[in-house]
Amino acid sequence: MEFCPKCGTLLRVNKKDGKSLYACRCGYEKDIDEKSRFEHSEKNESGDEVVIIEDSNIV
Repeated sequence: MEFCPKCGTLLRVNKKDGKSLYACRCGYEKDIDEKSRFEHSEKNESGDEVVIIEDSNIV
């Protein structure tokens, strides 16, 4: 979880030009470091695939 250094709100993950980045409503953007991500997928009882992405850079 990352927070915006400009306004303090929670940054959301967006895609821009094929890259994932953290973005804020105030306009701040930060690249997501691939080393800080952990991705895991599982299937739930209904057979739907659930993707879990964790960021190791916890503030």
